[in-house]
Amino acid sequence: MSSSAYSTHKLVLMGLSSWLSFGGRPVKKVLELGCGSASTPLFLNRQAFPELESLVSMETNPDWAHAISLLFGGDQRLNICVHASEEALLQDSKLFAPYDVALIDGATNEGRIVAIPQCLEMARFVVVHDTQEPELECVRNMAPHSVTSVIERPWTTVLSLHEPPFGFGGLTNG
Repeated sequence: MSSSAYSTHKLVLMGLSSWLSFGGRPVKKVLELGCGSASTPLFLNRQAFPELESLVSMETNPDWAHAISLLFGGDQRLNICVHASEEALLQDSKLFAPYDVALIDGATNEGRIVAIPQCLEMARFVVVHDTQEPELECVRNMAPHSVTSVIERPWTTVLSLHEPPFGFGGLTNG
């Protein structure tokens, strides 16, 4: 079990990376909506994401973005984009670039729901943290391919428009 509610999505992200690498389609480009004390270092970990070329982390809290930058800013693969508001973040042109994985974790629940369709268009897989929240139940039905990790709270859902996500114990479809 994870020691923190902020890191329950790590197992899902590591599983997705391993599954894609094993299938010859490694994760090279990641979009992260909300820098994370668990997710940002995980994406930059060369053992977990060995072929990562680019991590675009979008954040609305400048103090948090600065703290993450102090810890990991020396890694040339990391590009932290700070926005004055969630609305401004959702208009950033970087949101419209192709990605292998998009992680949605830092926005408000409403912001997450707004961001998911755009991320689904641009990323092979969209990972959404905290999907046990009643207002986020709809997330599990926003793509034809969806699995949710219910091993522990908070739940994490993996979505895709084009291919079914991996499966292993503790995941439920839809």
